[in-house]
Formats: sequence, structure tokens, C-alpha cells
Amino acid sequence: MEAIEFTLNYLKYVQEIEVVVKDEYQSVFTEMKQINPQDLVRPESNVDNLRGYIWSIILSIINLVN
Repeated sequence: MEAIEFTLNYLKYVQEIEVVVKDEYQSVFTEMKQINPQDLVRPESNVDNLRGYIWSIILSIINLVN
């Protein structure tokens, strides 16, 4: 997946993941929605698994909180 596709679909995938996560972690998604996806990738980036990449960001935030 190219960087432009990532930035266009970022919020959609964050919302998809949000629906299946426990209530105790919902604050993470408020933070995720505030992140500009263009800050997460570079134009030459190739993100093959967008959902996996977003999950890794979510887990990083959860680990920082805990």
C-alpha cells in the first residue's frame, strides 16, 4: 500500500479497529483520530498491511499509557 492510500484510508481503519477493542482502551482511539496520518508515513513508504501497522501504533500507545 502506498503512502497516499494509507492517508486516505487511515481514519476508516482506525474506526474499524475501534469497534472491536475493549472499552477501557477507547481513549487511545481519541488520540489516534487526532494523529495526522501524513506524519506516520513518508511518500516513499510502502505499508503492505495497513491494519497491522495501525494495530502496532495502538499497542505502542497502550504500552506508554500502562
